[in-house]
Amino acid sequence: MRAKTLLTLLAATIVLIALVHTVSNTLMLGGFKDLEEAEVTTDMERLRAILDERIEALNTKAKDWAIWDDTYDFVADRNEEYVMANLYPSAAVYLNINLMAFIDQSRQLVYMLFVDLETGETVPVPPGLSELMLESTLGHHDSTESNIAGIAKYGDNVIMVVSQPILTSQGEGPVNGALVFGRLLDQSFVNSLATSAKMELDLTVLSSGTIPRDAGIPSELSVGTPILVQPITDNSIKGYALFVDPFGQPVALLTAQIPRDVYQKGQATVRTFIFW
Repeated sequence: MRAKTLLTLLAATIVLIALVHTVSNTLMLGGFKDLEEAEVTTDMERLRAILDERIEALNTKAKDWAIWDDTYDFVADRNEEYVMANLYPSAAVYLNINLMAFIDQSRQLVYMLFVDLETGETVPVPPGLSELMLESTLGHHDSTESNIAGIAKYGDNVIMVVSQPILTSQGEGPVNGALVFGRLLDQSFVNSLATSAKMELDLTVLSSGTIPRDAGIPSELSVGTPILVQPITDNSIKGYALFVDPFGQPVALLTAQIPRDVYQKGQATVRTFIFW
């Protein structure tokens, strides 16, 4: 009778410990997983907000130049005085942009300046960049209220780009062309984003305009679901932020691999709970 009682108690204890273990992992650890996913999602949304702020700041710079009588006249008469007074490499460096392009209403390129921000010198315009502006809505505005801003792809590169209609200093038309400002999303730009967002970032250019599923990117990531979180190991979790161009095509993917501090604290809590 005593042995049977001990065996019954032992069996009940084992079942109880197994039940506590299962419930703890399902409920408690599940709660930590949800908290972790919410935190990383918030981080990726903050990253998108930082990039949106930089696009808006670039848009403001372009607008200051586009709504100006001197720019309005320059697109019409191509006067050298405007070039000598304004379109020098240090002006682009001061504005922290690589590209300044002036396009008239017939989609003819009036002037383009492309600057290497590290050296502060003009460099040849990368292949595909002129076509991006002249063959899309970036190079033409029908309305004084028109405005295009976002991230666009040319060749194997992506650029933060804005386009403003060229108007008089009073903000009046008729529209006399388009002014395009651009900032390359190069490694230095990604590094500055990473510093602002306080996370390590990697940039992937989507060469075909589609998301490469064979690279381990979750199938749930899409234009409709541009932010996604996926655990990689027990020690790290990855956040994904998808970006589309002003024409609705996926062009770039920013990823952040983050230590799973919350999840590991959850595991420690569950182990302590089960032990006691």
